[in-house]
Amino acid sequence: IMFCLFLRNGNLDPWSAGGVKDTTPGIKNSNSRGIYNFYIDGAAHHLDLRQPNSCDPPSVVNARYQVKMGTF
Repeated sequence: IMFCLFLRNGNLDPWSAGGVKDTTPGIKNSNSRGIYNFYIDGAAHHLDLRQPNSCDPPSVVNARYQVKMGTF
């Protein structure tokens, strides 16, 4: 079974303190296991999962592009 898990946190998200970060135990070198962690500057709760908008910060546009194109 092949899968990819995308974990995303935004610095404006009040829930980000409880989110997975690069320093979270077990997450180091997780890309080799298909787990990708994104910290999105200028993003809040679920902003990257919403419909694209002309007001989206470049960091959100870039995160969406990386996920879509598989360039992490």
